[in-house]
Amino acid sequence: MLVEIIILILLIILAALYAGSEIVFVVVSKLKVELKTQKGEFTAKVALNYLNNPKDFLIISLVGTNIFDIAFSSTFAIIINKLFSLEPVYVMLITAFLLLVFSEIIPKVFFRENADKFIYPFTIFLIISKIIFFPIIAVLNYIVNKLIQIVKVVDTSDRLSYTREDFYNLVRSSEKLQEETDETSYFIKSLELMDRVVKEIMIPRTEIIGVNKNAEMKDIIDIMSKYQEDKVIIYENNIDNILGYIEIKDLLEEQVSIDKIIKPVIYIPESLKCSDLLIKFQYERKYISVVVDEFGGTAGLITYRKLLEEIIGDIAEGKDYWSSFNKKLDNNTYIFSGRIELDLLNEKYNLDIYSDEAVTLGGFITEKTGKIPKVGEIVKVNKFKFKILKASKTRIELVELKIEK
Repeated sequence: MLVEIIILILLIILAALYAGSEIVFVVVSKLKVELKTQKGEFTAKVALNYLNNPKDFLIISLVGTNIFDIAFSSTFAIIINKLFSLEPVYVMLITAFLLLVFSEIIPKVFFRENADKFIYPFTIFLIISKIIFFPIIAVLNYIVNKLIQIVKVVDTSDRLSYTREDFYNLVRSSEKLQEETDETSYFIKSLELMDRVVKEIMIPRTEIIGVNKNAEMKDIIDIMSKYQEDKVIIYENNIDNILGYIEIKDLLEEQVSIDKIIKPVIYIPESLKCSDLLIKFQYERKYISVVVDEFGGTAGLITYRKLLEEIIGDIAEGKDYWSSFNKKLDNNTYIFSGRIELDLLNEKYNLDIYSDEAVTLGGFITEKTGKIPKVGEIVKVNKFKFKILKASKTRIELVELKIEK
């Protein structure tokens, strides 16, 4: 009796292995196997061949599963009848339950979660099985091929199809083996970004920094300076009617007209995928897009830079225009950065502002007042009247200069 029980256990284990081999080849990452073949490993090459021709491993695994299922059922029925003399229907139900649980559910659940570990042992297992069951497999292969020709099934097994999920899982599994690098982090974030929609990462309507196109130049500069932005949205009447945006570098030109320096934006729906927007930015060479809701109103804003920051984190600012900002509004009125050097002002505008100690305009005003003036405070030095437009606790940021006659 002990020998018969051992035989039963061996039969159900073998049936479970064939069922497990089937699920392993179905769910394993083909990309990982492909990469391993480049190292010249024999089992990887055979495994890849099975993956490219799934009919081959399916026939072997199904033949093995059925042979050992039948062998188990027959042996179990004989033993049960000897011991208990049960009705055939009860023997059938017990057998079906044991096979379902121990040769189907448990092995398939287990091997599905560990497919990458068992793909190569199962490859060897199938090679041996193919030799053992060669006559049966050869006949079945012939029949299957004929049936495929009759029903005109298109064989797509030779097509290499790697999904984003394949690449994502490959990099994720690599992280477990070694410390994550910046490159793998960027790669993973870029894959994650692909499936996100712009609504998830846009700047919401309430946080858009915009200016009416009819605003005074001084007010536009003041707002841009307040938020330290090098770009600002321009709208007409309200934020639902965005015309475009302007850049601080364009404001440095003399006698500039807002209408002439407005740059166009892209209008996109909230449901657009970030991957599609990235392509759109690159194709149209426009780098700010307005996100509109289903009613055509402005829902938010998203920039090319914002998309890149979702992948690589904060991006350092380019040229710091605010540190040397200078703009002539009329013959007697100017707006200057507090950090602009006196030598530059005197050379460019012939203002004759000199100091023995200070190098910058902010330093000059601080020197004359003995403190850092508050926003809105006016400081008079000879014919110059300085109005503080922006200041922090430690320095003067933006100044309006008027020359009194």
